[in-house]
Amino acid sequence: MENIEGKIDDLSKGKSIGDVHTAMGDGFEHFYVFDNPDFKLQEVAQITSDESGRTLTVSSTEPCMLLYTGKYTSDAIKRENGEQYGKYRGFCCETHRYQNGPNIENSPKSITKAGEEFKSTTIFKFGW
Repeated sequence: MENIEGKIDDLSKGKSIGDVHTAMGDGFEHFYVFDNPDFKLQEVAQITSDESGRTLTVSSTEPCMLLYTGKYTSDAIKRENGEQYGKYRGFCCETHRYQNGPNIENSPKSITKAGEEFKSTTIFKFGW
């Protein structure tokens, strides 16, 4: 793991995703780890559109989230009506356990054994 505090991809204080894309010269495929050792429900992300006023708040019991902005999505993908999909035309917030967790020492709750209950909650709250 790498501490990104104060770096361009540190989003803890809020930044424009477009500005960060420009500064990085690329989109996001970043895995963020949160301080959540007790797997309590907590807010992990808030995204706001200055243009529309829409918001998305992500809360989760999971300790990690992948922020993906379609950097590997093909620009050739289109809807039946011609609307273009493609690179950087959306984003995804995937909450989960540590990637490759079973192979990381002290990775919390990375293995669910037979008879154990797996619990996880993620809430996506939209506002206008």
